Amino acid sequence: GESITLELIGTFDKGNDAVVAFLNKSEENVIHGALENAKKVTLLRCHPSGSVNFSSFFPIIRYTCIYCFIGRHYSGLDEEGSFRMAVHFPELSYWCHPGVLTETFREDKEHESQIISLSFEALFGGKTLTEVNLDDGFIIQLKAGASLGGDHAMLNNEIGQSSWLEISRSERVSFNRLLSHVYKFEEFLSIATMRVVEASEISIYDEDCYQEFDNGEKHHHAIYFVSSHWRGKDNEKVDSIQFLFGYDVIKERFSEIMRSWYADVNDMYPVRNNLVDSLEKKRVFSNMDF
Repeated sequence: GESITLELIGTFDKGNDAVVAFLNKSEENVIHGALENAKKVTLLRCHPSGSVNFSSFFPIIRYTCIYCFIGRHYSGLDEEGSFRMAVHFPELSYWCHPGVLTETFREDKEHESQIISLSFEALFGGKTLTEVNLDDGFIIQLKAGASLGGDHAMLNNEIGQSSWLEISRSERVSFNRLLSHVYKFEEFLSIATMRVVEASEISIYDEDCYQEFDNGEKHHHAIYFVSSHWRGKDNEKVDSIQFLFGYDVIKERFSEIMRSWYADVNDMYPVRNNLVDSLEKKRVFSNMDF
């Protein structure tokens, strides 16, 4: 899984010697810093460990952190703002195909060959496939886009397409509330695909974090969120044949299903959790699994 570690040569406590500073090390709820590329970084819920070399004048403290923001300093997951969260799941593009790449074949009679073209509409922010307004004021969107990458010589080019989830709210909202909606969608997609689904990338767009151009246009830079709870890349191939159902099957009722899924019905939590837990591959079972 993901690992978030800060190794500190020395300590935040400048007033004591190495041994005293080592003994006085404590958990840090928030650590602000910067990466080598000058990007701001926020580390949250940092647990210390370390060692002391008695021949030196400083300890080495390692902080193992639970969460990390790359791109801006925040006070914690409870901080509120005008945030928009884009979430990628490896399974989502298979479950809800993006369909933004167009492939065309044209016969070239002059050279007795065929011309194959791949094209896509370059929309900034992606194409909205569907949008759902939830009863609690949150907005859920399924979006799709394509990307073209390669070297300057145009010898090794890659073109791909993907679908992703975007969650926002018209009013100010905390990261915790946004993440809770992400986890609920993870549960839904897990049942739909019969796989344990987990976010592979979360990007946050903050209305207060932007670059303004001369023409007045604002470009919001992505702020990346990382969790040490993520298990990491699943090497098992995604097979849509194994899905319980796909997006196309429920397309006409997707809004209705999402509103029902996100409705605050506490009686359903044990059922949902049990269904998702049953998808986890296990070697040992307990009576709770049946």
